[in-house]
This record gives sequence, C-alpha cells and structure tokens, in this order.
Amino acid sequence: MASRKDAGNSYEALQSTRETLKLYELENKKLEASIRTSNAKLTKQSLLIRALYVQGLDRGVERIEEARESTPLQDPELLNFAGSNHRLHRALLPQLRSQLLEMADALEPTRFEEVRFSDDPETEITWLQEIASDACEILSSVFTQQRQASIEPRRQSRAYYTLHPYYYPQIVWTVDQILIGIVDLFVIHMISLQDEEPWPVESGQAALGNLLRLIDQMISDLQHPRRMVQAKWQRVVREIELMELAVIKCSKPKELRENINPEGIDGRIDLQWIEWVPREEMDQSQADVLESFLPVLKICRILLNKLSRPTSSEPLVLLEDDMDILNGTYAQTEQMEQTLRMFTIAVLKLRPREARKRMADSFANFGYLLQKNQSYLRACECDNPDDSALVQKALAWCQRWTVQYQTAASNFKKKLASCYDAEFPYYDDSGDETERVISRRRFFGMD
Repeated sequence: MASRKDAGNSYEALQSTRETLKLYELENKKLEASIRTSNAKLTKQSLLIRALYVQGLDRGVERIEEARESTPLQDPELLNFAGSNHRLHRALLPQLRSQLLEMADALEPTRFEEVRFSDDPETEITWLQEIASDACEILSSVFTQQRQASIEPRRQSRAYYTLHPYYYPQIVWTVDQILIGIVDLFVIHMISLQDEEPWPVESGQAALGNLLRLIDQMISDLQHPRRMVQAKWQRVVREIELMELAVIKCSKPKELRENINPEGIDGRIDLQWIEWVPREEMDQSQADVLESFLPVLKICRILLNKLSRPTSSEPLVLLEDDMDILNGTYAQTEQMEQTLRMFTIAVLKLRPREARKRMADSFANFGYLLQKNQSYLRACECDNPDDSALVQKALAWCQRWTVQYQTAASNFKKKLASCYDAEFPYYDDSGDETERVISRRRFFGMD
C-alpha cells in the first residue's frame, strides 16, 4: 500500500513538473517574442533617429553654404573694412565649441539605442540648427556693422569683442575656415549615419580636433589683441623681404633672372619683372641707385622684425599698453607698408621724381614708429625705475637703428640725385597717377 501511494505521489510530482516546464517554455516563447519585438522597435527607432540626424545635418550644411556664398569672402576690397561698429559677442565662440563637443557625444553610435524621442522627435534635434546658426552669426558679425545704440556702452567691453582694423583680413579667413570645418564634420557624420553600420566615433575626431584648434586660436587672438598687431608687423617684414628680392633680381643680368629661386618663396608667387629696365641696359648711376636702395629696405625690415618679436623674449622694442595708441601705430604701419611698396616700384622703374616723393613719405612713416617707441620707453623708465637698465638698452638700440637708417637714407639720396642727370629712354616720369597706383598682385607679378 505504501509503495502504491509513493508511486502515485511520484506520478503527480512528475506531472506537476511537466506542467511547470510547459509554463516555463510558454513564458520563454513569450519573452523571446517580446525581445524580438523590442529589438525590432529599437532597430526601427535607431533608423528613425539616424535619418532625422542626417536631415538635420543636411539642413545645417545648406544654411552654412548659403551664408558663405552670400558673403564677399574673396573680395579684397571688402576685407579691410572694420571699426568701432564691428563687434563679435564673446559668448559665441565658446558656445559653438561646446555645441560641437556635445554633437560628437550625441552622434556616438551606441546612443541611438538609448535615446527615447517624444511624439514630435524633430523638435528634439533642433540643437543641430543652433550650431549652424551660431556659425553664421559669427560670419555675419565680421562683415556687418552694429548700430551704436543697439549696444549699451557699459556692456560693450564685457559682452563684445571690438573687431579692430588689425584683425582684418585674417579674421575673415579664420571664420571661413571654421565654417568649412563645420561643414566637413557634418558631412562625415551624415555619411556615417547613412551606412548600415555607423562608423566608430573616432572617424570624426581628427576633423573635430582641427576645428576646435581653429576656434581656440581665434578666441586667444581676440583675448590678446597685441598678438594680432605683432602678426601684422611680421607680415610687413615678409613684404619687405619680397621687395628686397625684387631689387636683387632686377640688379642681375636678364639671363640670370629666370634662374633665381629664393629660399622660402611661395612657389605660387611668380617674380618676373618684365616691365623694368634690364641690368645690361642700365648705366652705372642707375645700377648704383638699386644697390644703395637695398640697405634702406634691410634696415626697415630689422626695425619691424624687432617690433614683431614677443616682448618677453627680447624687449628691445615695447608695445603700447593703450589700445588707442596701439591702433594708431597699426594704422601707421599699414600706411608705411603701402608707401614703401610704391617707393620700391618707383625705384625699380627708375622714376626719380616719383621716387623722391615716395621717399619722403616712407621715411616719415618709419620715423613715426621709432619716435612712438622711444616715447613709450622713456615713459616706462619713469614709471618703473627698476627697469632702467633694460630701457636704456632698448633706447640705445633705437639710437643705433636711427644712425644706420639715416646713413643708408643719405647714401641713397646721393645716388638718386646723381642719377637725375641720366637719360631714361624707357619710361615717361610724367605718367598718370592711375598707373602709379599698382596693386599688390601686379607688384608681385601675379597678373
């Protein structure tokens, strides 16, 4: 009896176990079906999210490209305007930088399975348009004047960067490079999102890194405007180097001009001086004028090279603390570059009357820079007696520069005066003013 009872209990237990297993199997099937449904939903959602991002990125690309096309980025006549009414909001660049980093995180492939959009998902990717909007606003700020009344005077210095003339045209090119970088980054993400398997996040890191460096450099330049003035002096130094090379080339026989390949010259710059008198057809007094002109250019280049150096490394030439004075010095440098170029052209074309006129203007410009620097040095000596030795060293350098410049200028004047009696069969010195106003492109033989 006991064995039958035990057998009955075992049978019931077995049946119960079988029923439980069937329930487990049924639950597993339901769970598997639910997982498949969930995976399908996740896949569908991921595809939807990726499609929406592609759409948003494409709109951003279109907006930025339209802004670039409607802006005169390549017109040199429009790249030099700037003044007190050109301002850039200080928050724009840091905000753009932050948005780009957030975008890189949001477009990381695994995020698509985590994000849950609302019933109106398009409204949740509008932040992509904010990137394009901020980029276009930065571009507009570089070109568009703001009404003085639209900005409270007390907030101007705190909320805005004033875009002084010395920022142009470099700031235009920098902003354009930032916009191009954003477009490139958008395109990289668009291509990745449209692939069956999104690219790893590292695929856009190089482009993002380059873009962030451009933004950081622009922020640094705006926060330290003296660097821009120093950069301007460095560019003028390079201009004078090219002027020196032009004089050297013009002083050589015609057959040797084609073989000159100065080290460091950009290969796109074509130095061909076909309009100038060949060395073989110059008389000795004309050749002496060119030879005596080289020391003048060299000494001018040395002064500006000192100006362009960081004051911490070799403070022989100090920068003004007052931005108004610094702006005036920059404007004088701009004028000096133009007059020196015209002076050089007049010398190369052997136009004595014009050379005499340009010479006076050029010498006055360099004298102004030297005088301003000496005045500032003396003021520093009075304010900081501890720096007296350093200031005296700088003043002594200025004095040596002045003596050397005066000597070179005096020698050139003598050579030019002796050349007045020579004949000039190639050029009529009474030419009209329009011919004298030669563009930089023509000066460097790029037309």
